[in-house]
Amino acid sequence: MSKNSRSSIRKNQHKTSKVSKKISSDEEIEEQKENELNSYIELLSESNYKSRQKGYSNLINYLKSNYDEEFNDFKETVTSSLVKSIKKGKNSEQIQVFQVLSLFALNDPSSAFNLFQIFKPVILKLLQDNRYSSVSAAAVEALSILSFILCYTEHMHLSKEIITNYLDYLDQTKIYQRSNQSELTRNIFIGISLILSILPQNSIFDPYIITEITKNSNENSNEKPNEKSIENSNEKEVEKNSNEKEVEKNSNYFQENHQDNLSTIDSADPNKNEPKFFDYYMKILIQALDSQNLEVQKSVGNNIALLFYIKDNYEENHNTILNIETNTTEVENKIEQYIKIYDKKESKEYRNERKKYMKTILRSITEEEYPQEMIKIKMNKISIQDWPMTIQYQVFSRCFAGGLQFQFESNPFFSQVFDYQLTKVRYLEKKQEKKDFVEKQKQIKQKRGKDRDNKLRRMQNDF
Repeated sequence: MSKNSRSSIRKNQHKTSKVSKKISSDEEIEEQKENELNSYIELLSESNYKSRQKGYSNLINYLKSNYDEEFNDFKETVTSSLVKSIKKGKNSEQIQVFQVLSLFALNDPSSAFNLFQIFKPVILKLLQDNRYSSVSAAAVEALSILSFILCYTEHMHLSKEIITNYLDYLDQTKIYQRSNQSELTRNIFIGISLILSILPQNSIFDPYIITEITKNSNENSNEKPNEKSIENSNEKEVEKNSNEKEVEKNSNYFQENHQDNLSTIDSADPNKNEPKFFDYYMKILIQALDSQNLEVQKSVGNNIALLFYIKDNYEENHNTILNIETNTTEVENKIEQYIKIYDKKESKEYRNERKKYMKTILRSITEEEYPQEMIKIKMNKISIQDWPMTIQYQVFSRCFAGGLQFQFESNPFFSQVFDYQLTKVRYLEKKQEKKDFVEKQKQIKQKRGKDRDNKLRRMQNDF
């Protein structure tokens, strides 16, 4: 054997050794992660409140930036723990539960429908109770994200039903006029814009939503919604939803009871003389713009800009002018008012931020100048170039915070939403490649062992 060939063999052996060590190290890391995940989930069943809180906190961090196939083995256990904590947990624990629910669904969209069926009645009850604004706000965010994911499946009609629920709630409570409910108000408006960002364009003049709200208002016209009546109705709702069949029935209410009204969103005719969602919702938004909370004003501004964006795109795509009652000039004047307003009680930073945001909304309406941003995630360049994508990006950024980069790199649902190709191999695929490599190395070692044994036998026979 030549000197060069021996040197080449040694180099290859050295490389193989290094790769094997790396694989071994990666396997140890994966095993450690699995053990950690197991310990987090065990904490969720603890009777001690602080232990459960710690478990949820760890699980939130895991779902933000470490989601792995091992979690699939614990999905039922986690779901069961979430339900128990919502019923019996303290406020701070319930908020964590809804954070987990949002992250769980975004990491595993295939679970969204099942989670929607389980948690929708619970969340709508919380929204009715409205005793703890922060809990209700977190619940609304989770329900909105579930509804958004359902728009990518055959269950889009359920998302439309949630918009009806939200608008009915806004119509009855006028919560946007209460300064102490700003977090909940903001999340309701964000939820509506998130769902609208993915619904077909015809949804802005669909009469179904207004028809249902009017129906609900007529049903409640004989009794005023005071705390006692709401409490009694909620107790009945809890009893009703304690049975799994009733929960399923409730989740399918839209399909079972409104077939006469349910033609697909795309079948709505913009030229029919019917109440339109665009006009109805715009009236609410103009009133809500008077909120004293900047975050509420931003979420309202996003909705106004989104409605005009959808309208303008529909008119351009169909070469038509939509018959709407909303006076665009009045909307523009209202927004200009908040650009010019000066209040000494407000800080300079607050005024400047509001002014900047309102200018963005106004330019969007008057000049059709939409947000544009290029996000670089390692090798990926993702273009955010319109209101639907901007709203979706804002929601996901708030959900995942520091884990957003991991999601863009490895979550196929993100690549579907933002329409880009994953340049890096999916994390689970990489893991499978490592397993295949280890298996191949074992087979090579076994073959070498057999060859060596055969060679020894031949040598013994020769002697």
